[in-house]
Amino acid sequence: MNGPAEEDLRLAAIMLALASLKVEPNLRADHAVDWALRKRWIGISAEQRAMIAACMLAHGGGDASANIDLLRLAAPEQLQRAAIWGGALRLCRRMSGGSPPPLLQSSLSIDDQGLALRIDPAQAGLVNDMVERDLRALAERMDLATGSAIGRIATDRR
Repeated sequence: MNGPAEEDLRLAAIMLALASLKVEPNLRADHAVDWALRKRWIGISAEQRAMIAACMLAHGGGDASANIDLLRLAAPEQLQRAAIWGGALRLCRRMSGGSPPPLLQSSLSIDDQGLALRIDPAQAGLVNDMVERDLRALAERMDLATGSAIGRIATDRR
């Protein structure tokens, strides 16, 4: 699945992940996965439900790669792709605190050193240990090295 259908699924997964932030943190992952798998969704296959659940797990810091229930519904590559969505959302949410300016003034890119987070110097204080950990986790999900790319601050203004 690629193109507009995947983009719609990714948007639905992200919206559900953001809605899950209203749930008590210790219950969030279980509730979000339950929503993905059991809520009444129109036009979404079991495979797509599993992908949404994998995104929810990654957004919460979990891992869907060994989840037998999800592996029965979707291929490991599909779950991995959805986990990348969730990992990217987690990184963005932590770095921005839900505020658009840090996201608009930053970017993720892949270069010869791996995954790099570029952020406007005015927003540099937002890059903390948790953001760096989430960046490393996202790079690992993407099978990319991070090396010195972690938390690299761009010197140019966007």
